[in-house]
Amino acid sequence: PLDIYTNYFGGYVQDDWRVSSKFTVNYGLRVEHEDGMREVDNNFTVGFDRTSTRELVERAGTNLVSIHYHFGSRQQLILALLEDENARLLERQRTMYGGPEPLWQQWERACDFLDEDVESGYVRVLMEMIAAGWSDEDVARRVREYVGGWLDLLAEVADREAHRLGGLGPFTPEEAATLMGLPFYGVETMILLGFSEDQVPARSALRKVGTIIRAMEESRA
Repeated sequence: PLDIYTNYFGGYVQDDWRVSSKFTVNYGLRVEHEDGMREVDNNFTVGFDRTSTRELVERAGTNLVSIHYHFGSRQQLILALLEDENARLLERQRTMYGGPEPLWQQWERACDFLDEDVESGYVRVLMEMIAAGWSDEDVARRVREYVGGWLDLLAEVADREAHRLGGLGPFTPEEAATLMGLPFYGVETMILLGFSEDQVPARSALRKVGTIIRAMEESRA
């Protein structure tokens, strides 16, 4: 008779990453391995477990997306969380810009949102992924999609205002969107670096753009 056995290994690790006082990432990883049937006297060996990933997924009652998600790298986990939060905040911004208030008041609200997003930890994670994208094209591609969503929304807003106000001077809606969006990233960078408002009055400067927008709107009313 054959003396058959299998080797099975399993383990689970879990950790918390406290990004800020209001944003904590909880993640875990479970690893299981069974190397197939063996015989004590090496009378036969099955070199590979022929059970497919799909079969394992069906047995576990889950789906392939979940399996790949939980077995991805920490960086991929953070990107997935960032994608969800980015979509939520982008929808918040879309709703705000779709309201009846004049653009200068919407700009003021966007400045309020900036402080909320810095405090939540979203901005810090986004900036870290931007930096990671400088040397990782996959990360860069993902982050370009997130940032591009914001610039696309601002281009829609600029196009709407161009029709309402009779033009944007020499700027296209896309150029105006760039001028609207990039200052926020610059201000966020200064805040994360720890500059006080006395050292670099970034917040107040950004809010005064709203004063310029208000004057422009009222002059064309």
